[in-house]
Amino acid sequence: MAGTGFRAGETRRHNLVTVLDQVHRNGPLSRAELTRRVGLHRSTVRALVVDLTRRGLLSEVPSIPCGQVGRPSSVVGPRSDGPYAIAIDITVGRIMFGAVGLTGDILTRREVVLGRDDRSPTDAAEMIAAECVNLIGNLGPDAQPVGVGVSVPGTVDRTGYDIRFAPDLGWRRIPFASLIVESLCRRIAHRLPVKLGNHAHLGLRAEHMWGAARGCDDVVYLTRQTTVGAGVLMNGQPVSGHLGSAGAIGHLVLDPGGPLCGCGKRGCVDSYLGQPAWIADRQLPAIAEPLARTIAMLVNVLNPQRVLLGGSLARVLELDRARLEATLRHCVFGAFYGTPQLCAASLGDDSPMLGAAALAFQRLLADPPLDLRALGESTSPGPGTGSVAPP
Repeated sequence: MAGTGFRAGETRRHNLVTVLDQVHRNGPLSRAELTRRVGLHRSTVRALVVDLTRRGLLSEVPSIPCGQVGRPSSVVGPRSDGPYAIAIDITVGRIMFGAVGLTGDILTRREVVLGRDDRSPTDAAEMIAAECVNLIGNLGPDAQPVGVGVSVPGTVDRTGYDIRFAPDLGWRRIPFASLIVESLCRRIAHRLPVKLGNHAHLGLRAEHMWGAARGCDDVVYLTRQTTVGAGVLMNGQPVSGHLGSAGAIGHLVLDPGGPLCGCGKRGCVDSYLGQPAWIADRQLPAIAEPLARTIAMLVNVLNPQRVLLGGSLARVLELDRARLEATLRHCVFGAFYGTPQLCAASLGDDSPMLGAAALAFQRLLADPPLDLRALGESTSPGPGTGSVAPP
């Protein structure tokens, strides 16, 4: 009997997760549409929605009929004062903060300039914690933060707690999640979980959830800050690599006789596409060909259905699509299979921050708690997760 009860409890938890995930990915849905999507009996869906409403996660309001026949179906969506994620996107020179609702809506945002005196990991963590506290205070006591997701311009270990190497910031082997947690704990009583992710990996995560990669499970996403990075999704699963550094493509060599790169080699992707390789729009025609050759190398290895260009790379697609596509067709092996769809990332510069929000929502979506404050218990790294090494 105990085994039967356990299985029933697991089935209910799975069904709660399924309903919550549908709203997370698709926004408000009529209960009839939600029932169709999850494939459960309507009375079961009704009971699950009631349960999630009691937990403070969803709300259900009557729809306004517009000439429809039959009983109107109520609409199930996130609570207006419900859970939100604190999403942070770190780039060289600035940090973007956002409060993001369950369905990817940015509720508020703030950009903070990262001065030279703030660029040590400890100082940056202190600034982040202080801004998180301000954000929580501005949203008021009724809305509940469920976690902090941080997009960083570097390699993150597979636990999502430590930065292995962020060359643009000069950070190496930094237990950055622990630094933020410790700083937050000195400011607020509630312990929030903190997870980190690479900016390209998180950009792809957001685009797959809410943007131009929806419905496509084999995708490559390229973006550029001062270096070029890629996020990869194969068979619906993110590819992080053995040490979490998959997609660090800035130092793939396009031409051994090409321009000198900062790493000491010649003809790296970054020497053509990274800053300061190009700044103004007038330089973009010279960028299209090496960008296409970079895409072709990834296509030949990974065979994606779709390639997304984010950040300033999307501008190249906008201004010189014909050259990009022609070079891609020329360079892709086995062109009879067809070249992938080439698209701009539809979430624009917000992709990494929204991916960080999706990361922060991960535990909530895996096991919706009875009390949202329980998400902070034993979910963040403790002190001493790693050691801070000098740059």
